[in-house]
Amino acid sequence: VDFATFKELDCPKEYDLIFSGNMGYAPNIEAAEYLAKEIVPQLIRHFPDLKLAICGANPSPKVQSLRSEHVIVTGWVDNMADFYAKSRIFIAPMHLGTGLQNKLLEALAMRIPCITSELAGAPLKGIQNGKEIVICSTTIGYVEAVRLLLENPVKYAEIAENGYQFVCKNYNWETINQQLDKILTD
Repeated sequence: VDFATFKELDCPKEYDLIFSGNMGYAPNIEAAEYLAKEIVPQLIRHFPDLKLAICGANPSPKVQSLRSEHVIVTGWVDNMADFYAKSRIFIAPMHLGTGLQNKLLEALAMRIPCITSELAGAPLKGIQNGKEIVICSTTIGYVEAVRLLLENPVKYAEIAENGYQFVCKNYNWETINQQLDKILTD
């Protein structure tokens, strides 16, 4: 993570939840649909003014159709850090695809608590569920995790800080580049 770009910014929160990625990519399309159609409707019962931002290039027609009074679909944004900063929680209910989800690392670097699936959390070796991130496997699990973070400022701050420290320790762009440079020059 480039901490010069993805750093905590103090600005008003416009969105309760944010999900990002290439919105023309099948795993992100599926996650966006699941989030908007299954999770958000249950959350609205508890938070009638809840707002979800779905940010990312190339939103497919399926993603574009998710727009509502509760769901904002941005398309391409010039600076993801600005949207992360305007959001309370990053959520990535990924069920398809594999690999490291840079979007999680970026949000964690900005001290935004993250909720994700077991699939998306698995590549983050050493991360602890409930300490640095919240990992869920069911719709009810996601709803309860969002409620916990929105209703419990102490837990929110704890997860945000622990997630930030985890990324600083394990995914700092500058530190990793120094290690790579040492390997190449030795």
